[in-house]
Amino acid sequence: MSFHRIFRETHQQSALVFIHRKHSVDDFVWELKELGMNAVALYQQVANQNTGEFEKFLKDFRTGKIQVVVGNEETVRGLDFKELDHVYLMEVPKNMDEYIHLAGRVGRQGRPGTATTFVSKVVQGEERRLLLEYRRLGLSFKKLNFEQQEKR
Repeated sequence: MSFHRIFRETHQQSALVFIHRKHSVDDFVWELKELGMNAVALYQQVANQNTGEFEKFLKDFRTGKIQVVVGNEETVRGLDFKELDHVYLMEVPKNMDEYIHLAGRVGRQGRPGTATTFVSKVVQGEERRLLLEYRRLGLSFKKLNFEQQEKR
């Protein structure tokens, strides 16, 4: 799993990961836990009506006790993670407004932030479309090649 490797190698404390709504958040969380990461499903935290428990979740995420929170576009609506500095998108959203909504969870209020997007080589034109949008929006980007890293 490329995400796990990047997260470990960059010594990140915590990150928010978005998967496509057709995939199971619970399965992804389970995979991360199998790799030894402390991960939780965002929808379970949002559904928690206990304010104290939700505040504890936010604190644990902010301090790195919870390393990874996994969600999709629907679960993040209306939430603001003030100290969040890294978001991962496990695929390129089909709609650029959705991309901006998800990637925009970082770098709020003038704070720096990074959005890492995994681009499939199988889906034709996905990388080109994303790079064109980055240029149009004036965003900087850096292309990483995981195939070389995975073959080590």
